[in-house]
Amino acid sequence: MKNQFRLTLALIIIGFCVFSACPPFLEASPDQMLFYLPRLETKIVPPNANEIAFYTFTYHITENHKDDEWIEIRFPPGTHFEPPIPENRSDRQKRLLEIIDALTFADDIATIDCFALQGIPILTYQEDGAVDIRITFPLAMDPFSDRWRTLTVHISKEAGIATPPMTGDYQYAMRTQHNDKWQVSQIQHLIALEPGQVRLRVDIPYVSMNSSYSIDFILESGFLNPDSPLLIIFPPEMSFPQINNNQDIKINGADVFFLLSEYNEFLLYPSIDINHQDVVKIEFLVEAGLHNPLEESELSVRIHFLLDGSMISSNSVLISKIPYPLVSIVIDPIDASDKVDYLVKIVFDENDLPQSDDAFEINLGVRGHVYQEKAGKEIRSIFVFFFWDCSVSPGVYTLKFKWRNKLATCFYTIPWQK
Repeated sequence: MKNQFRLTLALIIIGFCVFSACPPFLEASPDQMLFYLPRLETKIVPPNANEIAFYTFTYHITENHKDDEWIEIRFPPGTHFEPPIPENRSDRQKRLLEIIDALTFADDIATIDCFALQGIPILTYQEDGAVDIRITFPLAMDPFSDRWRTLTVHISKEAGIATPPMTGDYQYAMRTQHNDKWQVSQIQHLIALEPGQVRLRVDIPYVSMNSSYSIDFILESGFLNPDSPLLIIFPPEMSFPQINNNQDIKINGADVFFLLSEYNEFLLYPSIDINHQDVVKIEFLVEAGLHNPLEESELSVRIHFLLDGSMISSNSVLISKIPYPLVSIVIDPIDASDKVDYLVKIVFDENDLPQSDDAFEINLGVRGHVYQEKAGKEIRSIFVFFFWDCSVSPGVYTLKFKWRNKLATCFYTIPWQK
């Protein structure tokens, strides 16, 4: 029944940006020349070095783009393909078609479906090791239309495009045939998995928020098994529940065999054998109930190996203020590909609440599903909206929530993928 909407499904809590018709300018091209161009909005998931990633690029249309002109994305030096691009012509063509099939596009209003890209991508390797991927885009784009303020390109992991192998700061760029000046991304800091270091990822890096935590490292000495535990030490400023469910913590994908916790310290017994030089991946799921510190801070964790007494520390993750409004989305059923129900939840700052005459625009990113809603007479910090029986197609979508001069967005997939 509709009133039994399954809220246990996947939940995404997303970031916030200020909506403006004038995005930041004065960017550097890959050739280090300065142009007054919008910044290329870029998101890389996961933000790890030497790993196949899901890429999202949002390009601001500044010139008319004609039918079947090319668009080109530049990846930084060190970018590589897994599996590699074959030399054999027949095998190479099949591999390049895999890249084409991994692309999804959206205009400024909705995901674009029901069209096919023609041809195969052209790869160009620069002297510094950067890689350009050029494709022919079949649609005309007019920057003076509401639809074509932006073009968003999603590249799924099926493309097999891996990030550079070393920890460092990288930039990406994009241009079109009609405007060959590059729009350049902000610095993307990518972290490699290296001996003696721990890679920490906080999925929701905002103060006081309940989040999941991923901890990766290479086991340089000894071994781990159900009789040989390790100790994870979080900052004491965090909030910790009493974890009673072993399924809320995973080691290399398996539930922990046994755990003991005392405030910010978790003694974990793996349920599988992990040997010297193996990669160890520890996940504290959001269901474990850990919460970030209440104040802005740098969060890191320490790992204590009881077998030899050694200890290693992770990189620091900035825990920042909550970027209100926070928007989350639930889809039901998560495995559907043609019709779903939506729940959209918006949380506002208690010190900046909507007024009764305020209007909201909720764009599900699906053609024909843009909704205008009113705040209503009751002044409150949380709003929940339901949208039933929405026809959809498989793909990547962007939820956009507009209120006053603010825009909050997030990406989600049909069927759902984490």
